[in-house]
Amino acid sequence: MYFATLAASVLASASLAAAANFSVLVGANGLTFEPNNITGAVAGDTVEFLFYPKNHTVTQSTFAAPCSPMSSPAAGVDSGFLPVQADATERPAWSFTIQDASAPLWFYCAQGQHCVEGMVFAVNPTEEKSMDMFVAAAKASGDAAAAEGASSAAGGASPAAAGASSAAGGAAGSSTVPPTATAVGGAASAASASTSSSAQAVGAAAAESVQENGARQVLARAATPLLAVGLLAGLIL
Repeated sequence: MYFATLAASVLASASLAAAANFSVLVGANGLTFEPNNITGAVAGDTVEFLFYPKNHTVTQSTFAAPCSPMSSPAAGVDSGFLPVQADATERPAWSFTIQDASAPLWFYCAQGQHCVEGMVFAVNPTEEKSMDMFVAAAKASGDAAAAEGASSAAGGASPAAAGASSAAGGAAGSSTVPPTATAVGGAASAASASTSSSAQAVGAAAAESVQENGARQVLARAATPLLAVGLLAGLIL
């Protein structure tokens, strides 16, 4: 019994002695983890992060989605935001212990655009899923988000353009006769009316002339017998 207990104690001590501690600087020189990856880590090892200004996180993600927090098969570890003043003399630290080293572990800084600018970290990357591939995927996710935003903006502009087109169509439908054509038509009507009035005036003048000529003829006919009587009377006398 004594020897069994002693053996277990020795094994435990050996395990503790074998556990490694990896140190990583967060934001010490811009948007970086230094180093940006570690290899050879095993279960039981600890990774400690020392934070520098201004405000960063260590958030676990996946290789497929570098800049999104891991939620499956379980929520990943996350330091949360740890702000540091520029003149700070002490650096906050955060660490986690590796529970399973059979597959790579992926991390990023969740502050603003830090991830899409390449602020990512990995434990035990492989040739099939390398650190360079992870960095490239993080930066590409920013390009994809920008493209999606542009597409959404273009989609929003299309209904507005369609509305403008409909308004133009409505305006065209309501203006069946152009204003210029209406004005010309009005001028033509006025000219026609003026011509008609002139014709009526000419007709009236002609009728008046005919009436005057008729009156003269009547007077002439009436005066002829009288003139004859006068001449006869003069001869008799």
